[in-house]
Amino acid sequence: MFLDRIVSPFLNLFHFIPPIFNIDFSPIIALIVLELVEQGFFFLLRILIG
Repeated sequence: MFLDRIVSPFLNLFHFIPPIFNIDFSPIIALIVLELVEQGFFFLLRILIG
């Protein structure tokens, strides 16, 4: 229940993606977006620190 309350709002952002052959790819897209945000954060952090 605790993890569901934390993760559901983020995953709900990606439920506009229709399932393909009854497979929901929205969690995979959410993980890719999360990875890109993390890489961007570390890139900015590296620029700010030097």
